[in-house]
Amino acid sequence: MRTQKTKKSTSKAAKPVKRLRKEQKAGLILPVARIERRLRTGQWNPRTSPIAAVYIAAAVEHVLRRILALSMVWAEAMERVRVTPLFVALAVKADPELDALLGDAMFKDGGAAEYVL
Repeated sequence: MRTQKTKKSTSKAAKPVKRLRKEQKAGLILPVARIERRLRTGQWNPRTSPIAAVYIAAAVEHVLRRILALSMVWAEAMERVRVTPLFVALAVKADPELDALLGDAMFKDGGAAEYVL
């Protein structure tokens, strides 16, 4: 009984390249492609740069991280574990730059944040 030899593949087949999403390439969490789609379908200029969506996503993510960090500080100061809309409202009111940006914003179930400050 004779066994057949198996041929080893000598061709160097290209390995499949792992595709990365745009937010993974930029190191962001917010969906860059969704923001880009909204920019293109909106009533703004339909010819937008793909970098514009990355820039907007990075800016919004920075503001969100800052609000969340300040809200967590307020929650720890009040000896709470969960961040509630009240702590978000307190964080926005306490920071002068965020207050200038979101001072007129209404937070659902945020309560009256003025009594603590």
